[in-house]
Amino acid sequence: MATQSSTNPERSRLVEDTSSARTEGPLEEIDINEALNGSSYGWGTVLYTMGTMLFCALEGAEMIVMTIVGQVLRCEWDLTPAQLSALQSSAITAMTISNVLTSTFGDRFGRRRIALVTSIGLTVVGLLSAATQAYWQFFLLRVVLGALVGIGAGPAVVLAGESASSRWRGLALSALSLPWGIGSSITLGIACLVLNTAVGWRGLLVFIALIFSPCSIFFAFIRESPRFDYHRGNVAEAEKTIASIYNLNGKGAVTIKLCPAPD
Repeated sequence: MATQSSTNPERSRLVEDTSSARTEGPLEEIDINEALNGSSYGWGTVLYTMGTMLFCALEGAEMIVMTIVGQVLRCEWDLTPAQLSALQSSAITAMTISNVLTSTFGDRFGRRRIALVTSIGLTVVGLLSAATQAYWQFFLLRVVLGALVGIGAGPAVVLAGESASSRWRGLALSALSLPWGIGSSITLGIACLVLNTAVGWRGLLVFIALIFSPCSIFFAFIRESPRFDYHRGNVAEAEKTIASIYNLNGKGAVTIKLCPAPD
């Protein structure tokens, strides 16, 4: 029986159709870079990138929120200039510090796990911010929110990059510069619609948290970065992940056999 690779020139010579593998013996081992390069581009690449794009959009939205809400709270809570400055810089300062202090979390605990936990935390903290009744409560939650962004942004971007083929990796990562501006623009648009209504700034925070909450769903339904699993010695999990990307990208059901992970 002819192998799938003989009928599909785009498929790597070392990645065989499952049915063919059962009849033609064990598969040749393939380097992880070659395996990912054979996955090309498709819905799998989009799926592994979409969660990161929404995370970046939420990051942009939450950063611009402080410019808008801070001015409203200055009047509503009679904030001093020092309080307003501290509030508006709280999230970005916490993001910078947490990004430096937790830069290895993605390598220690996994890219997907960190991205998922922080994206859920961003939604929860965003909703809690809308219920605050005092300056110190709002300030504290914005610090936590900024810290979550700093912790999760790096692993989320790395997850998208490590799951794409080398041909499409640059495009996928370059596209991540767009969501930040899109998230900021959406926030400004919603603010124009709701700030002068009964829901006010609290409604704005709720809308922003809910609009971008699907990023958690994307992270929940994808697998861990194949490169992370591979270099941690979980070769079988990396093989399953790459096979699922092939399938989602329209390459069909395949069996991947990777070279042993280096020590």
